Amino acid sequence: MMPINKEILFQYQAAVKHGALIDRSQRGKVEVSEKDRTAFLHRMLTNDVQNLSGGNGCYACLLTAQAKIISDMNVFVFNDFLLLDVEENFESKLIRALEKFIITDDVK
Repeated sequence: MMPINKEILFQYQAAVKHGALIDRSQRGKVEVSEKDRTAFLHRMLTNDVQNLSGGNGCYACLLTAQAKIISDMNVFVFNDFLLLDVEENFESKLIRALEKFIITDDVK
């Protein structure tokens, strides 16, 4: 057994009692825009993106045809775009995977 670090225990108890902020700014961000953005992502992701209103969001995954996860993400809805919050350095992989399915959709 490892000894308890009293400082970490104090910080944990303070976070549980009063709340805490975690800096997640290093995560990757992908902006999806244009008029078909919501319908396109609704077809591509595992969660109901189409019924989200502005200021809301959800957790979702992009899967392969064999149901293997390409990327998981948080989807946030803004007035003119959707923001996909992904693991650090996954932006390019996610963009390449999504671009394969843009045929006639107006999505950027």
